[in-house]
Amino acid sequence: MLNVIILTGRFTKEPLFTELESGVQIAEFDVAVDNLGKDAGTTFLTCKAFNKLAVNVRDYCHKGSKVALSGRVQQRSDLAKDGTKRNVYEVLCDSIE
Repeated sequence: MLNVIILTGRFTKEPLFTELESGVQIAEFDVAVDNLGKDAGTTFLTCKAFNKLAVNVRDYCHKGSKVALSGRVQQRSDLAKDGTKRNVYEVLCDSIE
């Protein structure tokens, strides 16, 4: 199976940059993607970049920045504030331009 996503969109807010004790650097950000077709609208996706790519996101990408990115979609379970289980979908980025 192949899990690849390629999209273009704009940052909806400043990226959140963190560095773990292990030295792994993570940039988390949301991207708004315009949909095409008769049901046009906007899709908001949470994305993550790691290490050198995360540093580049931190240094060069800001709210409103237009980006093209590729990566893969990851699904994971999370607990909502009310304690209910929910599925979360994220894009793990391989490249960002």
